[in-house]
Amino acid sequence: NTKKKENKVCKALSSIYKNMVKGDHPTCLAPKTLLTLLPSGQQDTHEFFWKKLFPSIQDETNPHLKEPRREDMSSKESWNWYKRNHTSILDSLFAGQYESQVVCKTCSFISVTYDPFMDISLPALGKTIDSCFEDYFADDFLSKKEAYKCSKCKNTTAATKRMRIDKNPSYLLVHIKRLVGGYRKINTHIKYKIELDIAKWCSKANSRRTRYHLIAVCVHEGSSSAGHYYTISKLSLIHISEPTRPRLISYAVFCLKKK
Repeated sequence: NTKKKENKVCKALSSIYKNMVKGDHPTCLAPKTLLTLLPSGQQDTHEFFWKKLFPSIQDETNPHLKEPRREDMSSKESWNWYKRNHTSILDSLFAGQYESQVVCKTCSFISVTYDPFMDISLPALGKTIDSCFEDYFADDFLSKKEAYKCSKCKNTTAATKRMRIDKNPSYLLVHIKRLVGGYRKINTHIKYKIELDIAKWCSKANSRRTRYHLIAVCVHEGSSSAGHYYTISKLSLIHISEPTRPRLISYAVFCLKKK
């Protein structure tokens, strides 16, 4: 770590984990110190982790000065750049990489770019986790009105965009987007299995270790304006299933990659 920071958020979070392990608090822990160090305001579980907690930890633990990033990097170059400049424990556990291909309809040139991700946010449009993945990774047609300019023929033209997973994270966090327009909640139950194989949504170069094992599920009870979040975790991986209570719906799914 090249920064000279006090790492207050990391220390507060570490203190919570230590107290949990000790078992000195049989009922619950109130993370008062941690919350005073984070930006104020009310968020859902996903927003709290990715807009408050995780950015604060990354800010305290990642290098202060980052190397400039070229746009024409290969998959390996892009991934190595990211790992050099994002050394936090969160990045080492949750970070993956997308491959995006855009095919020009005028000259057929294929533009390829690579971008990191920390989770996958799926639309809650299907009845199974697989159908949600299919919808998310479906090819996207870009019309001329969307102003895609080909870097080769220089024309503003129609194109087809395809996105695939190029680097698999050690822990895959799948977020199910259940709020529409910020106020309407989608209550559809989505089925998932203990094992998730993401091979069909991976790039051609990414064919190894594509199976994930389910270790935890975050569920929500209530409406879009109020409610409670619960986490169901089974580290022994014996059995986890969608909650049967009618008002409890899965919100985020944590998967552990098989070795």
